[in-house]
Amino acid sequence: MVLISPCILFISLFPISNTCSGVRLTDILKLKEADPESAKILQQIKENILNLYNGTRDILWSLNNQSDDVYETIEHLKDIGTELFQYTSMDFEYEHNVNPQSSKLKLDITRNLIMVFKEIYNNILKHSNAAKVSVKISISDSGNITLFIRDNGKSFKTTDSYPGNGLKNIRNRVIRMNGVINISSVPGEGTEIKIDLPNNSIKTKE
Repeated sequence: MVLISPCILFISLFPISNTCSGVRLTDILKLKEADPESAKILQQIKENILNLYNGTRDILWSLNNQSDDVYETIEHLKDIGTELFQYTSMDFEYEHNVNPQSSKLKLDITRNLIMVFKEIYNNILKHSNAAKVSVKISISDSGNITLFIRDNGKSFKTTDSYPGNGLKNIRNRVIRMNGVINISSVPGEGTEIKIDLPNNSIKTKE
């Protein structure tokens, strides 16, 4: 199977510079939004390019023989957030205590964890109006994984239903990982998501 970079796919449509990192939306933002309808079309173009780029990047990353490595996966979650927030007004902070090591995550854990973080990041970007986003990930000596994602934006009622399946998908994926998720959202303070994954998420490489 031949994989084509989104940079190649869109080079004839938009003046993308020497990198496609972050989809280089700054180039597209220079286009004039003459009316509301044009603005809607432009926004859809941005989202389509971003989705295509991220999807292709994730496929390429998953083909890497280290893509299930614990350290590489945690660093990949950082890269996703860095690229998503770098052209926004939101400060993105990320820290973890994971060192390069000879262990890996189960394949379904890696896949679901990436999808959970992408969903959370996008929800923050689209709905929170936050000024700061912070992520902290730690692995205990016994192998339990704890993940915190916080933002200081708008709060919401975690028990309410909302359009789309974002929160539902996040909860379902955490359940598939045999994990536990707690979401706390407080007016004036923002939202904190805590995910706990059991130590059997990690296995030793053969």
